[in-house]
Amino acid sequence: MSAKGWTASASRFVQSNVLELNQTNINKFLSDNPSVPKALLFTDKPGVPLIWKALSVAFEKKIFLGIVRQQETDIFAKYGVKKTPQIAVIKPTDKKVVAYDGDLKYGKIFDFLNIYTETFVPGGENLDFEKPWNREIFPELTVKSANDICFGVKKLILLIN
Repeated sequence: MSAKGWTASASRFVQSNVLELNQTNINKFLSDNPSVPKALLFTDKPGVPLIWKALSVAFEKKIFLGIVRQQETDIFAKYGVKKTPQIAVIKPTDKKVVAYDGDLKYGKIFDFLNIYTETFVPGGENLDFEKPWNREIFPELTVKSANDICFGVKKLILLIN
């Protein structure tokens, strides 16, 4: 079996959190969880690409991924998409659409999408200001921080250098 055949066979088993978007559900997709960024893949091909499936799993609950087919001409026109494939991110704060124009490689797309999931971006990780140790690289282990730092584990071995 060729590498392409192996990839095709294995891709069936990759979980997908990608939502197929059309004229009836795109507004709900965009309005649900308004603080979370949305990424759209505009395509003319059937199925969900393996890269898009993998990214949907990698960014689960941090950024929502949808796929729009070429038959959805109104959505293509709304976002000014002229060619496929095209990736666009809709930021939650200003509804501005940011188009991706790099290589269609997993690492490059991951880096692009990751910008919109960082903790300082609305919709990213919620920071609890009552727990400053959640924002520290090397948090101090205290009675208050122990549960969060040790994940509730009763016995813990610390290596101190």
